[in-house]
Amino acid sequence: MVDLMSLLRDVLVCSLQVWMLNDFGKNMFPYRVEPLWKRIGVYFAAALCIFIANHMGTTLFNIAIIPASYTIAAIIIFQGSKWKKVIMACCYYMLAIVPEFLFAAITEAYGITGTANEFQSELEKTLAILLMKTMTFLLVKCINQITRKKNYLTIENKLFTVLLTLPVATIIIFMCIYYSNISFTGVNRIMIPIGAALLLMTNICIFAVFDKLIERSEEVKKMELLYQKSKAENINQKYINKVNEDKMAFLHDVSKFLCITANLIENGKNLELDNMVRHLGIRIQELKNYSYCADPVLNSILCERKFVTESKGILYKIKLGNNLRTDFIEDLDLISIVGNLLDNAIEAAEKTEKDKYVICNMYMGNENHFLVMEFRNNYIVPLIKEKDRYISTKRDSGSHGIGLHTVKKLVERYGGIMRIVTGEREFSVEIIFTIR
Repeated sequence: MVDLMSLLRDVLVCSLQVWMLNDFGKNMFPYRVEPLWKRIGVYFAAALCIFIANHMGTTLFNIAIIPASYTIAAIIIFQGSKWKKVIMACCYYMLAIVPEFLFAAITEAYGITGTANEFQSELEKTLAILLMKTMTFLLVKCINQITRKKNYLTIENKLFTVLLTLPVATIIIFMCIYYSNISFTGVNRIMIPIGAALLLMTNICIFAVFDKLIERSEEVKKMELLYQKSKAENINQKYINKVNEDKMAFLHDVSKFLCITANLIENGKNLELDNMVRHLGIRIQELKNYSYCADPVLNSILCERKFVTESKGILYKIKLGNNLRTDFIEDLDLISIVGNLLDNAIEAAEKTEKDKYVICNMYMGNENHFLVMEFRNNYIVPLIKEKDRYISTKRDSGSHGIGLHTVKKLVERYGGIMRIVTGEREFSVEIIFTIR
């Protein structure tokens, strides 16, 4: 009966640990494994590893296997970078061991894996362990209230690493105290649990501080994008004014053109007439090139880069299909996606010696259910690739815009896919959005 109760208790504890890991993780990252039965299978394997580690009787083995099981399960189950999920697993491990440490400090049990004679009965030991897991459950729920409704996928790994520092320090401190054979008598009996409790509260507070840091970072990014949008709108208004001025000048010249045309016809000067008509056609085409589409934001993005490429001697071709739909993309995201891809293309093309070009095609496909964007440019400077990501060739990579990786995240936010193709001398990016 005692062995059966011990077995059931250990199974229950292992199940609670992986369940709380799932509750902690899903509040920070979306699932990568959607089917429920697959997630149950992964968590069952993790719980089995924890169960075996608890019954091996080796503390170091237990310390190594349990956080490793949390980390592997998190990497498999959730989306996001592996480093972020390692940090999340470490934070959860800290939340799991602190109640055990507090219990050990208060009861002098030195951990829940002590011998059975430290408790009056197996039932008492089971209740004590469940009490500790209840504390972990409450801690997880408190942190979930802080971290909910935040998009941690878009946070840079460097910023996310800030969250790791205090939990790791806490784990190391608790382990050092645990293995240093410090006497839990006298003042230590009071001060160590109080210090441990305060350190635990500080870990919870660090999530709140981190949350505020993320909010401020997001606000800065929004302000930068709003500035870009305002700048694009101002540029678009300047272009509209310029087009109006050019049209007024053209209309003023049309009357002169008609008089000269009539005179050339009367005198039979067909060659001069043909040259004048060609010149008129060029003027009309130039006026058309000032306006690519009816969307003012997209038009300003394309027009701004047109004047940049002209000043740099780069061939700039824009071809937009009929009934182009970009209304499902927010203006700020449209600026980030199209603007940064064009800027990257112009930067790369500028470094080539001759035949510089930047080509952008946008059109609807599959009966207007797809929006396709294509960006192509030639290049000569070798591309830098790290871990399947292309990064800036500039010495100052911070001035390279938001980068292809972040553009891809924006595309995926709208259910799109982005494909990069690198030829011997041509770099191309293709984006396909599904419109429902």
